[in-house]
Amino acid sequence: MRIGSLKSVLFGSALLLATSAPAFAQGTVGAGLSFLHDEGATATGFTIDYSSVKPATDKATFGIVGDFGLNKFDGGTVTSYLGGVRVAIPGNAKVKPFAQFVLSAEHCCGSTDLAFQPGAGVDFAVSPTLDVRVQVDFRTVRSDGETFNAQRYTFGIAIPVGAK
Repeated sequence: MRIGSLKSVLFGSALLLATSAPAFAQGTVGAGLSFLHDEGATATGFTIDYSSVKPATDKATFGIVGDFGLNKFDGGTVTSYLGGVRVAIPGNAKVKPFAQFVLSAEHCCGSTDLAFQPGAGVDFAVSPTLDVRVQVDFRTVRSDGETFNAQRYTFGIAIPVGAK
């Protein structure tokens, strides 16, 4: 898939998810270009997530997060389906830091394995309805009794959804 097509898919998906959220939903929808670095190789792909956590202003707030990622190496494609907890760290209206811990499954090369991934990021508000996101995650995968470690770097957007 070409980068231009990938950007269109990411932006369209984020926009569709943000505008179709139920009235009771509050949180963010994020989408971005991701780089999964594993044992000397880097896979390019994308990440889409939804978090129910509200930005924190004076004390940390907690919520759930669901994360889908797809990254393509020369030798295969890594698909991750992760869910867990996100913590909004007190910031301000323009800078919204967060930390998260997600776990579930990663599928690659005909095998689906347990994965867990702590990470942290910052959403920078560029308008009331759009943030720019920078995020880093540290993924650990258990496969056939072995442990594999990777880092995922994501650069994208986050769109606040729901009631203010």
